[in-house]
Amino acid sequence: MQLCFDNRRHTFATGFTVDDEHWDKDAQRVKDGYVSLKGKKAKEINKALSVYSDIMDEIFTKYEIVRKYVPTMQQVKDDFLKATKRTARHRATEELRPDQKTVEQAITDFISSEQSIRSWTNDVVKHFNNLKRTFQSWNKDVTLSYLSDATLADFSFWLTSPKGGNLKNSTAKKRIDQTKNFLRWCNRSGYWKNHLYESFQPKFKTIVGDKEIIFLTKEELKLWINYKFPAKEENLERIRDVFAFCCFTGLRHSDVKKLKHKDITDDIIRVVTQKTSDTITINLNSFAKNILEKYKNYDKTFALPVIENQPMNDYLKIIAKKIGIDAPVHFAYYQGNKKYEESKPKYEVISSHAARRTFVVTAMTLGMDTNVIMKFTGHSSLTAMKPYMSVVDELKKTEMSKFEALNL
Repeated sequence: MQLCFDNRRHTFATGFTVDDEHWDKDAQRVKDGYVSLKGKKAKEINKALSVYSDIMDEIFTKYEIVRKYVPTMQQVKDDFLKATKRTARHRATEELRPDQKTVEQAITDFISSEQSIRSWTNDVVKHFNNLKRTFQSWNKDVTLSYLSDATLADFSFWLTSPKGGNLKNSTAKKRIDQTKNFLRWCNRSGYWKNHLYESFQPKFKTIVGDKEIIFLTKEELKLWINYKFPAKEENLERIRDVFAFCCFTGLRHSDVKKLKHKDITDDIIRVVTQKTSDTITINLNSFAKNILEKYKNYDKTFALPVIENQPMNDYLKIIAKKIGIDAPVHFAYYQGNKKYEESKPKYEVISSHAARRTFVVTAMTLGMDTNVIMKFTGHSSLTAMKPYMSVVDELKKTEMSKFEALNL
C-alpha cells in the first residue's frame, strides 16, 4: 500500500503479494478469482486492504482534529503498525513472492504441495526434508532468485567438500537430482519460472556398481534362523524372525509392518506396496508359514511383531554381531576427485533391506525365473535386477572353483 505524504511516496507492507495480471490498477484491488499461495482469496485480501485504508484515514483524522499537528512519517508508520497489530515479528512472516523466499521455505511449500497430490510416503518426505537441511547447512539465507548455474555449481562443490557437506559423490548426486526435481516443480507449477533443472548438469566421478549389495549367504541365513536366543532376549528373537520372514518373501519393511492376517489367504499374501502402490501376490514357502504360525496369536490385526525401521536396523546390527555375521564387506567410492576404499564387517552395515536382497539372491541362486522373482518383489524392470545377477554370477564362479579341489 502506497501513501503520498510530504511530497514523497511511501510504501506500507500489507502482507500480501499479487502479480500484475491479477491486480486491477483502476480499482486498486485484486481481481476476482485470485487465490494467493497461502490460500487467501481475492475477497479476503480486498477486505483487508479496505480495512488498512480506513485505518490510515483514521490516523490522519486523529492528528488533524485531535492532536492538531502534522505527524512525521515515522509516527504514521508506528500508529499504523500498532493499529493493525503487525509488529516486526508479524512482518517477518508476511507472504513473500516466491523469488524472495529462501530455498528452505520454497522446499517446504514444495513438500506441502506434492505430498498430498502424489501420495508421497514418509520416506520420500524424509528425503526432501534432508535436502532442505542440506541447503540450510550450505546457506540458510539463500533465496530462489539467487540460484543460478554458477551458484548451484558452488553448492555441488560444497556437497562433497570435507569442510562442507562431506558427502560421497553418489550421495551428492542424489541431492542434486532432488534439487532438480524441486526446481522442475517450481517451473511446472508456475511457482518460480526457471530452467535450471535442464541447464545445470554437474558431473560426479563415481564407480560403476559402487553400491555393495548386502545380503545373507545360504550359510549365514542358516545361522540366522537357527540361532537360539535366551529368554531375556525375546525382543531380539522377534526382530530376527521378522527379518527372516522378509528373507523368505521379499517384502520390504514398510509392507511387512502393515501386513495383516486378512492379507493372507490360502497360503498367499496379497498386499498393495507402500512404496509403489503395486498389488503383489506372494506364495508362501514353509519357512515363511512357520514364522506366521509362531506369531498367529501375537496380535488380532497384524500378522507379525514389527517395530519401526530405524530401531530395527540398530537391533539387526546387534543380532548379526551376536550370531557371527562378520564377513568383510568391501566398499570403493569417490568423494570429490579422491577415491576411497574401506572394509567393514557385515554386521556393521546390515539393515532391514538386506532381507529383501537376500530373497532375490537366494531365489536366483536356486534357479527361480527372473520374471517370477520380479512378480514377487514388484520390480518393474530387468535393469533393477542386474546388480543381483552380477552377485549370483560371482557366487557361481566361487562354487565352480571348488572343482579344483578334486584330486583326479
